[in-house]
Amino acid sequence: MYLTGTQIDGKIEVKLTLLSYIDENVHIIYSPALDLYGYGNDESEARDSFAVTLDEYLAFTTLQDLFTADLNRLGWHVDPESHRLVMPLWTDLIAQNEHLNEVVTDRPFKKFDQQLRLLIFA
Repeated sequence: MYLTGTQIDGKIEVKLTLLSYIDENVHIIYSPALDLYGYGNDESEARDSFAVTLDEYLAFTTLQDLFTADLNRLGWHVDPESHRLVMPLWTDLIAQNEHLNEVVTDRPFKKFDQQLRLLIFA
């Protein structure tokens, strides 16, 4: 999946795939592509926690000029022809991430997409 979407006010809207599952009575929201988590007593709290985690991640990595380097670390790359950031394939994420592999093979989970607005990076 490419990191592209509708451009609005210097930002780009993108879809990020998230998983929702329960681990020891704690509700978890997990982004495999960013390796970020949120948690809570119910799914609503977990979503709120994930939103805070994502905001902190984006603020820190952009402030420290680490955003692109961290995406590369997570398996993202720039398409040489389109010059767009490309998320890792779902199959690659499962193969390389033991925790994700466990979630999708051994636990009940829900998969859903969340729309995000990110600053446009050159």
